[in-house]
Amino acid sequence: MAKRKSPGRSDRLNEVGAKLAAIRKSCGLTQPDLVARLQRLGWDEIHVPLVSMIERGKRGLSDIEVGLFLRALGKSWGALEETPGKARKV
Repeated sequence: MAKRKSPGRSDRLNEVGAKLAAIRKSCGLTQPDLVARLQRLGWDEIHVPLVSMIERGKRGLSDIEVGLFLRALGKSWGALEETPGKARKV
């Protein structure tokens, strides 16, 4: 019988990034649109390749950064629970 892999840090990164991507797309925004909004909120170092890495789960986010993403998208923290994420490999 194969052993199930427990969800690790990378699985959580993938899930949050995928959820943020789904929320962005449901708002009808492109990655450059989101970058512009984040920069207006004061996140000067953000750029499209970084957003792509975040959405693909290749770069994690602090709680403050997640909050900025959600604010830029006009959503609350509850939106993360309501949005289906990318399915995890088991």
